[in-house]
Amino acid sequence: MDNPKHSSLGAIAFVVEPSNAISAHLTADLTRAGYRAGRVSSVNEAMTLCSKFGPELILANLSLPNQTAWQLASTLALHDSGTRLLLYGHDIAVHHYAMADFLGIERLIEYSNDLSALSATLQPLFDNRRDKAARKRPSLVA
Repeated sequence: MDNPKHSSLGAIAFVVEPSNAISAHLTADLTRAGYRAGRVSSVNEAMTLCSKFGPELILANLSLPNQTAWQLASTLALHDSGTRLLLYGHDIAVHHYAMADFLGIERLIEYSNDLSALSATLQPLFDNRRDKAARKRPSLVA
């Protein structure tokens, strides 16, 4: 049976973002990069869908209402899912980089409400598909 992560339709990617406008923009960016991308409304939904669909990539906002993207990261780390996790947010503290490294997060990205700059930072990471991600994870510094 084919792995749903990889098919002729493209790899699966989820965007976990509370803003409709930001989510639509990032989902469109992922689709242009060849992913089958969709918005996920919460960390809990993302964790449920991960076990069902096994996405290649999850892009999540660190500042989700009443939730934490760190919970998603720790769950993925425990299950050794191989899912690439990219987190973005405001005011990323120095200790967050150590925690991200420990949890296997591919990249933490400072987001300063400039969606074009966020897209420009993310685009090369979207192009860095699973075959390249199988190597040692890159530096967390964005």
